[in-house]
Amino acid sequence: MRDDVAGTAGTTKVDEDLTAFLELFLTAFLAVAFFAEVFFTAFFAVAFFAVAFFAVAFFAEVFFTAFFAVFLAVFFAVFLTATVVLLGL
Repeated sequence: MRDDVAGTAGTTKVDEDLTAFLELFLTAFLAVAFFAEVFFTAFFAVAFFAVAFFAVAFFAEVFFTAFFAVFLAVFFAVFLTATVVLLGL
């Protein structure tokens, strides 16, 4: 087992080992946190645009369904009226 001799600037080798470990641990932790942040930012951006797209598609579908229903009602009302008038019924 190694004896605890003085390191640089009055620190012990245990202090230097602990400092090196903390530097490595914090570097790895922050690297993982950074990539997680990038991943979740991209994920939530894609999710946001997907939700926005489907919301727009849903409202467009509702609008055009209502528009088409009104269009058909008016068209057949005019068509049937014209047919009745032209046939003289």
